[in-house]
Formats: sequence, C-alpha cells, structure tokens
Amino acid sequence: MAETTTTIRVHRDTRDKINRLAAAAGLSGAELVGRLVDRAHDHELFAAHADAYETLRRHEPHLLAEIEAEDDGWQDSDLARPTSE
Repeated sequence: MAETTTTIRVHRDTRDKINRLAAAAGLSGAELVGRLVDRAHDHELFAAHADAYETLRRHEPHLLAEIEAEDDGWQDSDLARPTSE
C-alpha cells in the first residue's frame, strides 16, 4: 500500500539543510524527516521510561527491586533464549 504524503511549511534554509542531509544519506527529504521524527519520538519514549524508573527508585525502591527480580527471572528462563537455536 502506498503511503500518502502531505506538505509542511519550513523556512527555506531548513528545506535546503534537509535536502543536503538527505542527499548525503541517499534518502529523499521525506524519508530523512520521517527518520528524524521517529528518532525524536524514540528519544521521548526512552526519557519518559527513565523518568518513571527514577521515580520508582526514589519513591518505591521495594517495588523497583521486585520488578528487577522478575526481569532477572525472565532473563534466566528458557523463554528469553532465541527460538532459532
């Protein structure tokens, strides 16, 4: 299925930077912008996760210890091993 596109307004110098960066990476401008937005979104998610972990560490250390113990248990289980072995 073909993706639909739309137009956004940016300053000319921003457009030129997008085009230069995209060309250097062998991408279209739209692909580059998509990758950059995906990266920013991932960064936002990781930051929120880190903040939640820090909140647990400060305010609910016993709960964090339980979560980490459960994670360790999964890592040690057969379910954590790749199925292609």
